[in-house]
Amino acid sequence: MYVQPLHDFVVVQPFEQSTETASGLTINIMSQTVPDRGRVLAVGPGRHQDGVFVPTTVKVGDTVLFSPNSGAYTKLGDDVDKVLILVEGNIIGVIKTP
Repeated sequence: MYVQPLHDFVVVQPFEQSTETASGLTINIMSQTVPDRGRVLAVGPGRHQDGVFVPTTVKVGDTVLFSPNSGAYTKLGDDVDKVLILVEGNIIGVIKTP
């Protein structure tokens, strides 16, 4: 299943958080942090601000850093894990590798 976001909404597939430390200890689910990084799966065209159209700046395939606990998690189908749908304004930045 595919969803085309509207306005400045972005669909992100959050990266899985490891449940085990480097030394082999299992982390309690309650103490795990919320994912804050992921890969962009789909983007909306942009938004209108003060009568001017502002296009979305992130693109499909970007690895992004977003605000924890922002957006809404949903499941699009059986073949994809939960995805996060959020407003582009909740994306802090695009992660670039040298």
